[in-house]
Amino acid sequence: MRQNHYTHKKDWVVRLFVSAPDTPTDDCTEGNFAYDNNYFYVCISDDEWERTALASWTPTALYLKIDATHYLLIDGTHKLRIQ
Repeated sequence: MRQNHYTHKKDWVVRLFVSAPDTPTDDCTEGNFAYDNNYFYVCISDDEWERTALASWTPTALYLKIDATHYLLIDGTHKLRIQ
């Protein structure tokens, strides 16, 4: 079983990540999240889960502007270059 992760807000604690549900109506509190090897789950209302399938992906390239004339390029192989 996955360990629960918590966040503190003022004097109360909100449980964010919980164990993945077996059915769409398993117990949950609105705002809970869960995941397993195939899905990411979101509790959209008390005792009401929705899920989306996980998929792998490869980024093509990402350009980050450093200043007016320089960019940082991160390509699909995770190589870094300043141009």
